[in-house]
Amino acid sequence: PHLVVMVGAELAASQRLKIFNGAALSSERAAAQMLNSSVAGRFAFVPPFMPGRRLVITTLDNLHIYTQKDSRIFKAGFNEDKKIYEHSYLRQEGYALGDGFMYAAMDENALTLKDA
Repeated sequence: PHLVVMVGAELAASQRLKIFNGAALSSERAAAQMLNSSVAGRFAFVPPFMPGRRLVITTLDNLHIYTQKDSRIFKAGFNEDKKIYEHSYLRQEGYALGDGFMYAAMDENALTLKDA
C-alpha cells in the first residue's frame, strides 16, 4: 500500500538537530535536509495540529474529515472599533479513520527525547 509516515513537530525537530549538528559541509547539510523527507523508505511529513512526539503510519486515503452540514460560517470585515481587518472561518468538523487496521501510532507518553 501507499503508506505515509506522519511525524510530530517536536520529534522531527529533535532528529533534524542531530543530523544538522553532525553535518560539517554544506553538501552534507543539503543531504540531511533531503534525508528527513522519508522514514524507513516511506514519504514522511509534519502535519499541523499533530501532537509533538506522535509518530503515525497509515495511508492518506484512510484519513477522513467530516464537516457537519450547514455549520460553515465565514466572516470578514473591517472592525471600526479596533481599526483592524478581521476574518474567521468556523465549522463543526470531525476526524475519522476509514479502516482502523490500516493505522499504527506510537504512544508519545512512552517516548523520551534525549538532548543531542
